[in-house]
Amino acid sequence: MKKHTKVIALILAGTLLAVGSIQAADHHGKKQCGGKMMHMLEKLDLSDTQHTAIKTIKEAQHATKMAHKEQMKTIREGMRKQVESDTMDISEVRNLAHQKALLVETMTVMKAQSMHQIHQQLTADQRAKLNRMKDKMHKKMQEKQDHKH
Repeated sequence: MKKHTKVIALILAGTLLAVGSIQAADHHGKKQCGGKMMHMLEKLDLSDTQHTAIKTIKEAQHATKMAHKEQMKTIREGMRKQVESDTMDISEVRNLAHQKALLVETMTVMKAQSMHQIHQQLTADQRAKLNRMKDKMHKKMQEKQDHKH
């Protein structure tokens, strides 16, 4: 009986760790990435036309983005219920994981499309300046990572 209890405890602990990492991945860098990108765009001396076009692009994706956030929340709640239930349904956990993977893919494609549309609004000089700012930011982030380890 003790061996059975230990196995169940190990499975539960592993599942909790997996769910925790999934939820951490959902939240990692949300504010940081979008906010920094918009801050960089503001430094490009956009014309009124560019500013309006970029604002329109961001607003067009906003409703879809909110719907995706709600779907992700529902998936996380379903995963939490499975973890906390007396008997976890592995097929349901797999189903939720699959739904999450598809949703993450959709959100990634949507973000890439909107970033492409924004890049199309920029002049060649603005794109070059944006790339330099991104490179500088990535170097800074890498230095922080290197210092942590």
